[in-house]
Amino acid sequence: MSQQDYLTNPEFVFQRENIYRNRLNRRKSGFLLLPLGIVLLAIPVTVGIAALAQHAYAPHLVEIVAGVCGVLILIRAVLFLREGYKPITSTEVEQRRRRERNQLFQQAQGAIPWQYSNAARFGEAILGILLGIVGIWMIVYTVNAFSGRWSIFVIALLLLFYAAYAVVDALLLKAQQAKRLVRASSRELALRLSLGEMTQGKEKDSSEN
Repeated sequence: MSQQDYLTNPEFVFQRENIYRNRLNRRKSGFLLLPLGIVLLAIPVTVGIAALAQHAYAPHLVEIVAGVCGVLILIRAVLFLREGYKPITSTEVEQRRRRERNQLFQQAQGAIPWQYSNAARFGEAILGILLGIVGIWMIVYTVNAFSGRWSIFVIALLLLFYAAYAVVDALLLKAQQAKRLVRASSRELALRLSLGEMTQGKEKDSSEN
C-alpha cells in the first residue's frame, strides 16, 4: 500500500484522529498538572524558608507529602507535555492500527487485559483492605496521641476513601467492565474490519478499471 493509500484509508484516518486526540489530551493534562505541582512543591519550600529564617524548622508530615507529590506531579506534567507535542508519523499510526486489531481480536474471544483478571482484582481488594486497616488505626490511635496534627486525620480519611474505592472496584466495577469489554471489542473489531474491507473493495475496483 502506497503512502497515498495510507492517507485515504478510513481506518488509518480513524487511528490518526485518535492519536491526535490523545496528544491533545496529554497537552491539556500537562498544562493542568504543571501549576498544581508547582503549588504543592512551593508549600514545603515556602514554609521551610520562613522557618529557617527563624532558625527552627521541623518538617510536618503534610509538608513532606506535599513536596513529594509536587515533584511527582511535575515529572508527570513534563512527560505529558513531551508526549503531547510529539509529531504523529505514519509508522506510529500503522503500528497502533495493527496492535489494536490484534488486541480487539483477542478481547472479542474472551482474553481480557491483566488488570481485569481474578489475580489482579484479588490483589487490589487485599490492598484496599490493608489500607483501610491502616486508615482506621491512624484515626483511632494516632489522632488521640497527636490531637493537634489534623494532617494525619486528613491522610487517614484519604486512605479510607481509596480503600473503599479499591474494594468496590475490584469486587464489582471491574467484573462488570470486563463483561462490557468483550461485547464492545466485538463491535469495534467488526467496525475496523468493515473499514478495511471498504478500502480493499475500492482498491480492487480501481485496479480493474
